[in-house]
Amino acid sequence: MIIEGTNPGGFTTLSDVLCRAGYLYFRGTDNAVWRVNATNPSDCTNFGGPSALSTQSNVYPADDGHIYFCGVDGKVWRASAVEPHNPAPLSNFTAQSDVFAASGYVYFRGTDNAVWRVNATNPSDCTNFGGPSVLSTQSNVYPADDGYLYFRGTDGKPCRLNALPPHDHSTPGDFTALSTAFAVDDAMYFQDTDHRVWRYSFQAGALEDYATAAAITLQNWYDDQAGLWLIPSEPNKPDVTGWWNSAVALYALIDYMSNTHTTGFAGVIENTFSRNSAGSFLNQFYDDEGWWALAWINAYDFVTDPAQKQNYLTMAKTIFEDMTKGWDPQTFDGGVIWQKDTQGKNSIENELFLAVAIRLYQRTSGSERAQYTDWLQRAGEWFYNRFVNVPSAGHLIFDGIASAPSNPADAVFHTETYTYTQGVILSALADMDAENIDFAGQSPLTVAAQIADAATTRLAQDGILTEYGPAEVGISPDGAQFKGIFLRNLAYLAAHMGAPGNAGYVSFIEQNSHSVLAGNRNVTNQFGYRWQGPFDQADAVRQISALEALNAAMRVGITSP
Repeated sequence: MIIEGTNPGGFTTLSDVLCRAGYLYFRGTDNAVWRVNATNPSDCTNFGGPSALSTQSNVYPADDGHIYFCGVDGKVWRASAVEPHNPAPLSNFTAQSDVFAASGYVYFRGTDNAVWRVNATNPSDCTNFGGPSVLSTQSNVYPADDGYLYFRGTDGKPCRLNALPPHDHSTPGDFTALSTAFAVDDAMYFQDTDHRVWRYSFQAGALEDYATAAAITLQNWYDDQAGLWLIPSEPNKPDVTGWWNSAVALYALIDYMSNTHTTGFAGVIENTFSRNSAGSFLNQFYDDEGWWALAWINAYDFVTDPAQKQNYLTMAKTIFEDMTKGWDPQTFDGGVIWQKDTQGKNSIENELFLAVAIRLYQRTSGSERAQYTDWLQRAGEWFYNRFVNVPSAGHLIFDGIASAPSNPADAVFHTETYTYTQGVILSALADMDAENIDFAGQSPLTVAAQIADAATTRLAQDGILTEYGPAEVGISPDGAQFKGIFLRNLAYLAAHMGAPGNAGYVSFIEQNSHSVLAGNRNVTNQFGYRWQGPFDQADAVRQISALEALNAAMRVGITSP
């Protein structure tokens, strides 16, 4: 199909061009009111020219067969679109806006900034809704099909006013706008002070709709040039690109597309890869590497392009190979160290090591698969003995182990029980169970259930996941991200278990996703730290965590917010 742009009749305009019933209506460069047939421009009229009828506003063709505009004399004018045109001002009303009409009434901004509603054929039937001291506008007044008027108040906020008594009015979402607000199909549209186009819905949507809004909002922090997401740095300083946080963001975005069967953010995957692959996603921290390996395995599963699939899986294998270099049998008989050239060992990098190993095992075969089998056995036994079979932890996973000051051969625990250290292991164990691989002689599913049960009870307040430690943890650019990681992996486990055995976990996920939406979201679909609410502040890590909660809900079949 060839689509050509045309300039019907060569007409020029000083206004917007509005269309109804095959005709275009606009203000000519001579200020005349013009009506032009869209497909036969010779069928046109300027209603006698500017000496007869002239306008300083857009020309609005209403469904009553008349056109409405603000004349160069400042008066509100009405004329029939067809002959005889019978143009006339509406009494002595004056306006400083476009003039809209609906259901027999015209709506405009008066010269006193009041919102006016005037009967098109009986101007004495009019109201200014209490006058400018009650309601005032600095924009057009748009009458929508829902019976409400929409405009930008003199305070800059989009307003919604019932055209009929008792004329209830509100400022939906407490936004600040740079444009007139328009509404259609139970949603309001406007330009915000960030110059973005905003849509505010008056109806509660499906869970998927909220997840879509969360994903779109997350991309406000994506730096296309860096191929990474921006996260908070020090207080009162600009955001910086987050490394491991971006791996989690990419994973969450891919999960969103997988859950919704969409591809709208697919370009982000390749952009992130191409802009950062030169270093093979390696750095000084083995846990960072593990997050990226999981992200590229997720990308491999999602994309369909053979070359991309190969690139992503090869990258995950490269990262895992580097992680194996962190296996240190000299301290505590094994385990992957957290930071290169150190001896400290945390639970998280070892959970990630297991998770990456089992997923690469599932996506390889033959002799290549054998190396992952070996690592699953060695790393699984070590992790079980060091972090799982710990009576004092009560089935929770401690943060890490370090050498005792009195005897370096003895281990002491970092006893923090962060939510994410309870999470990653769950998906690793679910995959091991799916492949009939035991976990240090234990049933992976049994161990996973013990950890999940402990976390969902001991790390929750009134059923809502709550991060370990004081509120200050949420100030960290890392801590705010932990809960979403746990819920993602709990959903992974629940999906593997299936009904009815997963009912308790599905209920927990549902309760948390509902709480995220009900108490921790602002009107621009940004999310705060505490899932119980109230909303505190917006940043990428908070947004990623909330998106992961919504993804988790969709993964286990929850559709209602």
